[in-house]
Amino acid sequence: MHSYETVSEAVAGLQKRDFTIDFNLEKNAIEFNSNHFRAHEFEIVESYRFEGNSDPDD
Repeated sequence: MHSYETVSEAVAGLQKRDFTIDFNLEKNAIEFNSNHFRAHEFEIVESYRFEGNSDPDD
């Protein structure tokens, strides 16, 4: 799996690897081009987590 430092770096890297569809998250589905998809209709192949600056004392 790839590693990215920032969200913008991740988006650029994913686009270079042909992940080009921008889905919109809705309450019980995701939407693309006026089509709605439920969880069983797609597969998550990668996920990334980004956090803001953190304080070691937290």
